[in-house]
Order: sequence, then structure tokens, then C-alpha cells
Amino acid sequence: MSARLKAVDLARRLASEHGVSVEQGKQMIMQSLGGVPIGRPSHPSEAEGLVSFTAI
Repeated sequence: MSARLKAVDLARRLASEHGVSVEQGKQMIMQSLGGVPIGRPSHPSEAEGLVSFTAI
């Protein structure tokens, strides 16, 4: 099972347990991670530039 499917399953489970929507379940996950500054998880290609820059 991919990480994305596991995250969706977790969001669904949280939503069910707390009586909220799946979207709110996703927000609960994001909040537990300390939030995401750009409002969404980054893609590996976006992190690649940062890693390259900090390696210099």
C-alpha cells in the first residue's frame, strides 16, 4: 500500500472517530505535524533544490 493511500485511510479513520469530514481529518494530520507553511506537502522535486543549496 502506498504512503498516499495510508494517509487517506488515516484521514478517514480520524474523521470517523471524531465525527468530522475527511477533509477535516486531513487537517488534523497536518496540524499534528506542526502545520505545513505552503498549505500542502511538498513534492520531492521541490525539496531537491533546498537540499542542493544547503549542501554547498
